[in-house]
Amino acid sequence: MRKSKNAIKVLKDNDGWVMSPFHVRRKVVDYCTNHFADASWNRLKLDGVDFDSLTVEDNDFLVAPFSIMEIEAVVKESDGEKCL
Repeated sequence: MRKSKNAIKVLKDNDGWVMSPFHVRRKVVDYCTNHFADASWNRLKLDGVDFDSLTVEDNDFLVAPFSIMEIEAVVKESDGEKCL
């Protein structure tokens, strides 16, 4: 016979003790539903706000792989006290 080790058999709420499995389950489901419900909040609207854009050259520079010279320079500059 299997034993139930991780089970909530009774639960105390503001109204007293809840003992039937159905009502315990209902209380847990209600609590989790309320606890993890999406909070309603007003999102910022960015209509009409202009953002600076990267040029193609800037983007190419930012996504380019590091060169061996850049990696060697960083390793040589490190004092050995930091993780690379």
